[in-house]
Amino acid sequence: MCEFFNYSIPLNKLVDADKHTGNHNRNYFFKITVTNNALLTTTEHIDVLIDDSPPEEGVIYEGIELDQSRALKS
Repeated sequence: MCEFFNYSIPLNKLVDADKHTGNHNRNYFFKITVTNNALLTTTEHIDVLIDDSPPEEGVIYEGIELDQSRALKS
């Protein structure tokens, strides 16, 4: 196989050292650099926003909002 792009990075060492807890409402930035056997290198940047606040109750409507004054025509 010449490429593998669905790779998981285990963070067990952070959990074992009790350093896996992040700060609420903060951005974390990851930079991953990989090199293949042909010594070609690529770098990806991943931004993660941590939000551990509890969810709020509510209703989400997805799609087009329709009311009496508008109608869809085909």
